[in-house]
Amino acid sequence: MIRIRSMFDVKSVVYGGAFFGGGGGGHINEGLEYAELALKLDGEVNILEPNEIKDEQVLVTVSVVGSQAAQERYLKPTHLVRAIEILKENDVKVDGFITCEIGGINSVNGSRNRITDTIA
Repeated sequence: MIRIRSMFDVKSVVYGGAFFGGGGGGHINEGLEYAELALKLDGEVNILEPNEIKDEQVLVTVSVVGSQAAQERYLKPTHLVRAIEILKENDVKVDGFITCEIGGINSVNGSRNRITDTIA
């Protein structure tokens, strides 16, 4: 397990994800913002290895899809909150999140959804 506990850790994940993602995966500044907020809410964010996940745990794949050059964004934070609400309304207990790719936001997309879970 990797524990993200400081802004140094956050920057390592976000900038590393942005570099290795080759420019996709969302804006760096938003990734830093969401991960910092997750740290403030939870104190730390944990990244698990695949073998640390139990068979009965439910993981949800999350993504931010689109072009950074787009003039308008169609995915809003309220959409993420609503998606989690729908799962809860259908008695789905979400144990964690898997990001669809690495990048400025997507590398920390699980923390972004953790934030929406906390404030929902």
